Amino acid sequence: SQLRITVKQGYKHGDEYIPVPYEQGHSMADIFENIQVEITGVGKCVNASGTYDTGKSLSTYSIDKNVLTADGFIDIDGPFFLPSSNSERKISLKVSLNPVDGSPFQKMEKLLTGHAERNEQLEIRLWVNSAYKLIGITLDRIPISEKITGDNGMWN
Repeated sequence: SQLRITVKQGYKHGDEYIPVPYEQGHSMADIFENIQVEITGVGKCVNASGTYDTGKSLSTYSIDKNVLTADGFIDIDGPFFLPSSNSERKISLKVSLNPVDGSPFQKMEKLLTGHAERNEQLEIRLWVNSAYKLIGITLDRIPISEKITGDNGMWN
């Protein structure tokens, strides 16, 4: 599985979130220094019959032009991880948005718990408003179906 993290500015209208792009020259890099993601309850090892043991993954992503969209939002391809073979075991995701010095935002942390499946991407979307508040989180589970060519090396 893979985690994907997006942070967007917007507002809630009914059951939908409406994105509000930043003005030219401004972005979330003006507000946030980094994002930390901790995934707990993932498989530590894998063999032909599945994963075993459970562990934790901690990743930190700097907010710079490499993770910004044209609208000034954050878009990060997070870590790959091994979901548990035990379908009843849940994983925990702790996402922390850390502001730059002088930012009007406070540090924001959100803890999510749920199931992860093999070959799917968990897309977490954090929504903040212009009043510097976290207003919502949406989560989508997207199948990973794209095939990529691996290392051919000595196997050719």
